[in-house]
Amino acid sequence: MQDRTIRLRDGRTMGYAQWGDPNGQPVLVCHGVPGSRHLGRTLALPARLIVPDRPGYGLSDPLPGRTVQDWADDALQLLELLGIGTFLAFGISGGAPYVCAVCAQCQNVERAAIFSGIGPLYMPHALEGMNPVQAAVLRVARRAPRALGPIGAQQAARVVHDPEASVRQIIASLPEYDRALIHESQSVYDGLVETQREGSRRLEGLIEDAVAFVRPWGVDFSRIAAPIRMWHGDSDETAPLRLARILTDLVPGAQLTVVPGAGHIGTLRHLPEAVRYLLDSPS
Repeated sequence: MQDRTIRLRDGRTMGYAQWGDPNGQPVLVCHGVPGSRHLGRTLALPARLIVPDRPGYGLSDPLPGRTVQDWADDALQLLELLGIGTFLAFGISGGAPYVCAVCAQCQNVERAAIFSGIGPLYMPHALEGMNPVQAAVLRVARRAPRALGPIGAQQAARVVHDPEASVRQIIASLPEYDRALIHESQSVYDGLVETQREGSRRLEGLIEDAVAFVRPWGVDFSRIAAPIRMWHGDSDETAPLRLARILTDLVPGAQLTVVPGAGHIGTLRHLPEAVRYLLDSPS
């Protein structure tokens, strides 16, 4: 892995990293919240993983007021610069809306996979069944987004100071299905630590994502032509299954695999299945 940056057409800097096989099939990877280009460390797929930092994360300049759909332009500029035509897409958690945005804007996506993706948080009653702390933050994002700065600063300071403590706190809140996976997989644990550390170095990305998620995404789901498969745990309190079902209904032809007992991270047990779907399916 090597960190790199590009200059976007509007003058902003975008950071990204590439992981895996440089000669493999290109996969655009959309990280979660918080998150960064370091998500590739956890995935270790036998493909060419291109993992950009979204605005306000890692090495990427912020873009206040952006919508979910706006980010598709950034991603496609990066792929164009890298000389990539057709590609696959993968998203986890808060990366799910951005997978949908790219698929809606670009017909060069062959297939996409989403793990534990958040659904449309701008819909009525979208926060029901969600972790109470997270739901409270998202309500602030709806009603008083400027207040997110102090809230985010307090959280980010704790994470940056001791990312492993933050990860231990996350693990303690997960169902046994997820905890077992993390205890079995050092790469998943290390990836969580690095994602928390790098994804929390700056507040802009966290705030911009939260606000973009609770406002209309700007995604025209009817334009999505690429096959999309989703894996989602029925015990997920970060992105409740109910919202995943709504997202599945919005995306034409989408398929949803429900993982019994899994929370927000346990779905990664099915990563080999997703790899076969993405890389072995006929073009």
